[in-house]
This record gives sequence, C-alpha cells and structure tokens, in this order.
Amino acid sequence: MLSWVVDFDALVARAQALDIRDPGDARWRELLPTQHSAAFVRWASAHDTWRFNVADVADQVCAKPVEAAIAILHNIVVEG
Repeated sequence: MLSWVVDFDALVARAQALDIRDPGDARWRELLPTQHSAAFVRWASAHDTWRFNVADVADQVCAKPVEAAIAILHNIVVEG
C-alpha cells in the first residue's frame, strides 16, 4: 500500500512566499487541503520551531482540525 506523504516544510515555504496576511483568505484552504489538516497540526506540534506557534494558536482558537491547521499556518507565516 502506498501512502501519500505531504512535505509540510515545502508547504510552509510556499505559504511564506505567498505572504498571505488575511486569515480569511481562501488560498489557505488551497494550500492546506482538509484531508491533511490534522497531520499538519501533529507535524507543527512536533516541529522544533513551529511548536510554539501551535501553543499560541491553541491559546487563541478552539477549532476543528481544519480551522486550527489554517490558523497555525497563518501564524507561522506572520511570525516566520
């Protein structure tokens, strides 16, 4: 069985290059498809740099994995 692996480092780099500042921008969902949102949250939680962004978002947002993942990615772009 093949499993599709997402390169979240590349995703973050792509998001940073786009420099999307509006958390409501529809491009966030295009960058981070729903089916990968929970995996992204787990990845960011374990990442040496981005885990602090996850903690910041957790203090501000109580959301479903999709919204949490987008909020974390937005926070990484804004602060990164």
